[in-house]
Amino acid sequence: MKKKRENEIIDVLKIIYRKLKQENIKWVIGGSTSLFLHRIDLKDVADIDIMTTKNDAFKIMKLFKDFEIKPIKFSKIDKIKSYWGQLKIKNIKIDIMGDFCERIGNRWINISRKRLKSPEYIKVGKFRFPVTSLQQHLESYKILNREKDTEKIKKIEEVLNKRRLQLKI
Repeated sequence: MKKKRENEIIDVLKIIYRKLKQENIKWVIGGSTSLFLHRIDLKDVADIDIMTTKNDAFKIMKLFKDFEIKPIKFSKIDKIKSYWGQLKIKNIKIDIMGDFCERIGNRWINISRKRLKSPEYIKVGKFRFPVTSLQQHLESYKILNREKDTEKIKKIEEVLNKRRLQLKI
């Protein structure tokens, strides 16, 4: 079942990739889908998180208007704020986040802008998907300090430590 879900996620990513490349929209994959593409073993890949600019978030929603389930609107919850909307393609939910920000102390940091400047790319077949780096994931999960992210933090740290050891050899 897990493998089937992962294949469905990849299929939907390909649809998104083709459309956004055609329109020259900058975007980056975050959340559990990014971790899955980095080969972090998770129990479940729940949805696809797409980070972009505010303007491009509205463009994406317009491009995929037939799949919209929640229109873009400003949303602010505790340590996170963004222009957020949701699509559903082939039974996969896609969260579109424009100008995604995290609160650090009293300051809001635009995470989307930072990640759009320096995405990593992961090749799947002939597709090169822009993803959030593991280091950026780790920083965000630690800032958000949510119980639900404890396992992700541990797994990311294990992979990063293993990579550091391999570089030393």
